[in-house]
Amino acid sequence: PLRLKVGLGTLLNILVIALFLGITTAITPIPTTLFGRFSYAIGGILLFGISTAFYLTCHQGPGPRDGLMVGLCQHFHWNIGIVRTTLEIGVCLLGYLLGGIVGIGTLLFALSIGWIVQWTLFFIHRSH
Repeated sequence: PLRLKVGLGTLLNILVIALFLGITTAITPIPTTLFGRFSYAIGGILLFGISTAFYLTCHQGPGPRDGLMVGLCQHFHWNIGIVRTTLEIGVCLLGYLLGGIVGIGTLLFALSIGWIVQWTLFFIHRSH
């Protein structure tokens, strides 16, 4: 009973991420150095977290995982960083148990995305 409604943001979240992922991977050169790969990973995580915070402030409906995060935070008055990190670690663990590979980039994402969203939301609300 998280009572979150599906909205335009919910649908666009799914479509836009898939579209931009396809476009970005088609036009972005593959880094050949460790520094380049690390830079791409950090830049992507930051961009994803900041973008997530901005689209959530539009109140047009969260995406599936963001909806679970928002619903749990609203219902239980929990911290966004902790909730999102817990969800991401749970998904990583499930993926690993199902035979997937959990790399450094995946762990960086899981451990940082919630905090980036939380800090970005803090700065957005603070500026108003």
